[in-house]
Amino acid sequence: MVGRSDYWRKDSYDQMDKVVDNLAKGAFADLYSDYIQYLKLRRQGLRKQSLAFAEKFISSYEDDPFEIRQKVCWELFECTEPYWDSWPGGRGWLFPGNIERKLISPMFEEWRQREPKNANVWLYPLGGYLEWRTDVAFMLEPHNPRCQFAELTRVGAAIGFAVHELDHLGYILASTTEFSELIAALTAVTEAIGVDLSVAAHETLVWLRALREVQAEVDDDLRPAMRSRGIIRPESTSFYAPLRWYRDAPRLWSR
Repeated sequence: MVGRSDYWRKDSYDQMDKVVDNLAKGAFADLYSDYIQYLKLRRQGLRKQSLAFAEKFISSYEDDPFEIRQKVCWELFECTEPYWDSWPGGRGWLFPGNIERKLISPMFEEWRQREPKNANVWLYPLGGYLEWRTDVAFMLEPHNPRCQFAELTRVGAAIGFAVHELDHLGYILASTTEFSELIAALTAVTEAIGVDLSVAAHETLVWLRALREVQAEVDDDLRPAMRSRGIIRPESTSFYAPLRWYRDAPRLWSR
């Protein structure tokens, strides 16, 4: 199973059924009975009824000791993440906002305090007061494909936003320092990916480095300087599709 950040899930109902089946057959099925009911009712389009079971699931664990909440939440992540529309998050998480807000995010916040050197606690773009700190995960485990992919996703999106007005206005929507830091972070990830980096990714990196040099020298519209230096954006550039940076898609989970 590989990351599917480039694709919308077309068979979402089937994915819910798979998660229900996996949980129901698991060793801890009783722990997830209310969550299973939530998915079943959501599968039927019964939103109000499904959210009532989500609240029951939350109330069963939100006041429990950390060790229990951590086990329940992490098992939920591991069981559902192969079926998300994107990894490490953003679309298709198979739990509603109330479960994330009331149960998962508080647990991760405490988990970060208890185990700051555990890369897993920094991988996901959770809500509340939790910043998405994939840079920490990558620094902790630079050779871990999950940490590489998560950091590539975050940095790629930030660079994509920074350059998205370049063709229209000629500006980068980040300061010279910020843009340089983003390119440095991207370079570190691509070096860690190594031989699995795609040809298109190499071309994009060359373009970004040339763009950084122009930005450092020009305070106005960058396009004339780019044209005079023959700096042309590669056709295959895509900052919001991290799988396209790889020759072979990485394996992101064991299930």
